[in-house]
Amino acid sequence: MSKKKWIIVAASILAVVAIGLGVGFGIKYIKDNNGIWFNANSYRDHTFDRRSVDYEEKIGVLELVNSLEELQELCDRYGNTAFKEGTLGYTNIIGEKVREYDEVYFSDKSLIVFETKIGNAATALSVKKIYLDDVILMVNILAQYRSGAIDLIPWTFLIEVNKADIVGVKEIKYKITKEY
Repeated sequence: MSKKKWIIVAASILAVVAIGLGVGFGIKYIKDNNGIWFNANSYRDHTFDRRSVDYEEKIGVLELVNSLEELQELCDRYGNTAFKEGTLGYTNIIGEKVREYDEVYFSDKSLIVFETKIGNAATALSVKKIYLDDVILMVNILAQYRSGAIDLIPWTFLIEVNKADIVGVKEIKYKITKEY
């Protein structure tokens, strides 16, 4: 087999393994007349909220973060140890991603932290659109249901947005659109 084919096979295997393990991936959205630009990093079966290991007790996270200090405070509030070396939260995939957001990032961008639990292991979630409704920032999530085990599965999204696109936002809400 040629070197090029080996590289393609290896890349394909890595992609399948990464998706199977719930590794985050980004979905880029280009601004249109009704929406704003975003980059959504999603993590299936990984949680931002570390206060409890019982998924049924959690109600989710929906927060708009505008600075590194706010992000660190949010982590503390939800028991996320992304900034504390030697902890599980420091070494897990969400902790590693959270630490990528620094003062330079927050100079012109904000971060939406969204986490929810879905009662079907075969459901796929994605950010469909983010838009402004007056002073409310709306996050539209698409839930694609498939047949599978009924179990609460956590989904965490770290959604990057431009600060200039969300000036005047006073509230953040989400809507889940179901597709069967």
